[in-house]
Amino acid sequence: MPRNLTVPIHFTIFATNYTTSSQVTVDVLLAQVKVLNTAYLDLGIQFYISSFNYHVGEEFRPFAQHKSKLLDEPDKNKAYYSYVERVKQENRYGGFDEINVWIVESLTTPTCDGGVYEEGYCTLARYLTYSDRSVDGCVINMATLPNVTFSDLGTPNGSTLVHEIGHCG
Repeated sequence: MPRNLTVPIHFTIFATNYTTSSQVTVDVLLAQVKVLNTAYLDLGIQFYISSFNYHVGEEFRPFAQHKSKLLDEPDKNKAYYSYVERVKQENRYGGFDEINVWIVESLTTPTCDGGVYEEGYCTLARYLTYSDRSVDGCVINMATLPNVTFSDLGTPNGSTLVHEIGHCG
């Protein structure tokens, strides 16, 4: 096992308008990577930005405002989750040894215990099969990024992505 590991990250921002997307600047992403590097330094893991992409417009609202349609109507949720997986597949970059982070305006997704994810979630590696590895990565609310003042959700200090990347291993 290597003593030091350098991991590329691909950030993809989804927003419904330019005002919102302008909250996520290169400086914000660099600050986020700095938080990650500080948190994982003792483990010998360091990250760097490999790419960043923006998707801005009303057509991205269903993903940018990442919400499960109706918690009590599983058939509608199934269609929505298929949509989310398709968006991730179409906007996944790099190999399977790289991390994809999809940044969205809002996030309300049910958990298995009846709660909701509001700040972020990652696909747990142990649940992936070879055929669906193209959806691996993390989805985080842009309000959790360092110094972003998009909403009052959480603390915008970058700790959400630190936590979520811990699920990727």
